[in-house]
Amino acid sequence: MENTKRRVTRKKTAEARFWEKVEKTDGCWNWTGTKSRGYGGFLFDGRQIGAHRFSLLLAGREIPRGLEVDHLCRNRGCVNPDHLDIVTRLENNRRRPYSSNIRDRPHCLHGHWYTDNSQYRAKTKHGGTSRQCLICALKARIVSIQKRLDLLMEEQRGFEGRQPGGDAAADRP
Repeated sequence: MENTKRRVTRKKTAEARFWEKVEKTDGCWNWTGTKSRGYGGFLFDGRQIGAHRFSLLLAGREIPRGLEVDHLCRNRGCVNPDHLDIVTRLENNRRRPYSSNIRDRPHCLHGHWYTDNSQYRAKTKHGGTSRQCLICALKARIVSIQKRLDLLMEEQRGFEGRQPGGDAAADRP
């Protein structure tokens, strides 16, 4: 008789999938899965929700409509329910270490601190000016220059083995 055993595969529960992506430390429980703007993302019931929100659901804490989650530890990737508080948007904004207005931030979006030497004013398309991070601008310029250099070097490889000073039209690849 032929062996007809079927391999049974079981889907992992949402809770099991969640815990696979959590790195517990003495303080924060850091989310190691998908992130967007620093917040963990988790697929639950066919839709993407914040990992910190799912953590609260696992802890038995519902988030009423109109309220949001405040990370008391200021670590957006933290899913430790002891570090999460359910508050109004007004209270969440009030607790921020700086206002939500980007002009008031002490650093750029990539975390470079604004100092007298690391920032500059750039003209906007509407005629005003905005504060820009010089470190980010220089990094972007370096990437742009490197891409141009790569293109020029690739072009030069087409001239290998040819002698300078010959017929310019004939020497083109």
